[in-house]
Amino acid sequence: MTQYREILRLHSQGISQRNIALSCACSRNTVSKIIQRAEELGIAWPLEKELTDGELRQRIFAESAQVSRRMAVARGEGIFQRVMKVYKKVPLLILDEWLLVSLKESEARDLLEIVEARHQTGSTIFCSQFAPGGWHSKIGESTLADAILDRIVHSSYTITIEGTDSMRKRKGRIN
Repeated sequence: MTQYREILRLHSQGISQRNIALSCACSRNTVSKIIQRAEELGIAWPLEKELTDGELRQRIFAESAQVSRRMAVARGEGIFQRVMKVYKKVPLLILDEWLLVSLKESEARDLLEIVEARHQTGSTIFCSQFAPGGWHSKIGESTLADAILDRIVHSSYTITIEGTDSMRKRKGRIN
């Protein structure tokens, strides 16, 4: 497992990315991505003591459900625009588990704002277990779904992984 805490700790001490990669047994590319994403999100050493590598990974590389929760919390804490700015400006936004559950109307509105701001200016990867043809109904409100999908689908590449078995099962990691 990637040592997110250790990477950020060593980076805070001025250790080179090459030496961090050697120390943490990962690639320099991985170290660079983690440092870049952490800086974009304002995550810096020292970290909360109870924050695990897994939790840190989730903060740095957000899943779509986490983005929705983070936006709702930001709204309640009065920092919505600051958090929204991060999602709009990050060079690559990866939404994993895209539409695993249907969106609420407020989540769809937030997503539209992000997608609209990023349209043709930033890269976004949507990882989903569902084909793009089924996204409309999972987004919910028809007008919002049309607006969101218009910005996503018509200027994108689609990569479909075929098969009935999961990737983990095919690679022998589960039975």
